[in-house]
Amino acid sequence: MANPIITESFAARIFATAWNTLNPIVLEKFLSNNIIYYSQKTSKSIEGKEQLLRYLTNNMNKIRKAPLDYAVFAEMAETQGRRPCVLLAQGDRDKINNLILFQINNDKISKIELYSKDPHPASTRRTGEYPGSEIVDDEVREGLEEFEKNEEVETDFGEIKNKFNKEYQKILKIKKKSPILALILSFIFPGFSLFYISIYQGFIGIAILFLAIVIRFKIGICPLTSILTWLVWVGFVCWGYFGIIKWNKDHGFED
Repeated sequence: MANPIITESFAARIFATAWNTLNPIVLEKFLSNNIIYYSQKTSKSIEGKEQLLRYLTNNMNKIRKAPLDYAVFAEMAETQGRRPCVLLAQGDRDKINNLILFQINNDKISKIELYSKDPHPASTRRTGEYPGSEIVDDEVREGLEEFEKNEEVETDFGEIKNKFNKEYQKILKIKKKSPILALILSFIFPGFSLFYISIYQGFIGIAILFLAIVIRFKIGICPLTSILTWLVWVGFVCWGYFGIIKWNKDHGFED
């Protein structure tokens, strides 16, 4: 009998890729419909593909919006019994909190087990490998292609990314913002376009404007303050326009 296409090693790699890219959609086609997600930290498991993807999406979105101190690192590793596993760390690659094991049934991931004590993450052999520097790394891509040959389906990696972006936008209830509107708001009043990006950037803009006004009154009206006023205005226009473009890109809105 041929070896199953989806092995524990492949499951670990695709799971690590999902976390390192904060993209749970790459897992979808490899999960059993009745998958169980067990955590040693809680008494209740998550059951079912849809429930698990929703849970992972919510958690990954929180990480995506959090400061870099909360970044998650998923590293390939091996238990003392030589089982492939994933180590999850947060904030720093050496601050490992969890060990993830996988069970395979009928060429699908049927169970994901999260442990923090027994087995302990410190008991594993680390590899220093963090799959997912891009959407999927080469080994995962090869596995996907091999899977397609048996399933007679086609994977479009751009479509995987687009599907994730749409789910992300739906959960956060966000829509694409207009750079042209940002320009118009900037010409009406410099700070308006920054509030259009975010309240946080808006208040930063107001603080800069206040400082510029104070400097102008301190120095008085002269060529220097006129140039300063002009530079501040142009700066805010550029900030608002390119800030909106960056916001759209960061939230998965492609041109």
